[in-house]
Amino acid sequence: MSAPLDGDEVAVLRGFLEEHRATIRRQVAGLDAEQLATPLPPSTMTLGGIAAHLAWVEHFWLADVLGGAALPPRWYGLDQQSDPDAEWRAADGFDASEMDALLVAAGAESDDLLDAALAAGGLEQLSVREWHGERANLHWILIHLVEEHARHCGHANLIRESIDAPTGERQPGDPAGDRRRLAGHLAVLPRRDGGAGDVRLPARPDREQGDRSPRSRKDRSRMPRSGIPPDLHRQV
Repeated sequence: MSAPLDGDEVAVLRGFLEEHRATIRRQVAGLDAEQLATPLPPSTMTLGGIAAHLAWVEHFWLADVLGGAALPPRWYGLDQQSDPDAEWRAADGFDASEMDALLVAAGAESDDLLDAALAAGGLEQLSVREWHGERANLHWILIHLVEEHARHCGHANLIRESIDAPTGERQPGDPAGDRRRLAGHLAVLPRRDGGAGDVRLPARPDREQGDRSPRSRKDRSRMPRSGIPPDLHRQV
């Protein structure tokens, strides 16, 4: 399932959520338990931790916050009072097949919760529980789930690349897939002479007069050359 270009709000948001779920499944595919537990320093995040966290996040928002219900049994043993990040370690020791089974089952359960919520009250219904003193509507929750997955897909991409290189939306064994898709898009875009392909992007206004201000390099230097910043906030 991918996000339809002409879909309604629900179809587009659910489509992007499913695309990000699929990306996480690809990032954990083919790895053993040790690789899934391998961080990219200086961060302590791991692919296994990210996958378990995202499965838990969907249940937290759709079952607990939105519906006011208990989380599914797989999360019963988590002691988040003493360890707020406990879900990151909920799948420690899992290999790729076990992790994939968790992601598929959690996604199906979340879809059932989402189907029921949409049928009961639509996107504007408010959550049963408050979050930081306010009740969120389903529209906000669904957008947040897309945002949460998208952010961690970026983290997962970097970690997987540091392990054995396959990344992003590329299918295993298809490293040129992204380039072929881009070439296909460019081939159908109009040229200035009315033909197709050979698209040139307009120059940025701050570069048209030969601007080579230091900010072009300075701003890029804030990110470490390798690894993920250690102070990234693990939101839910």
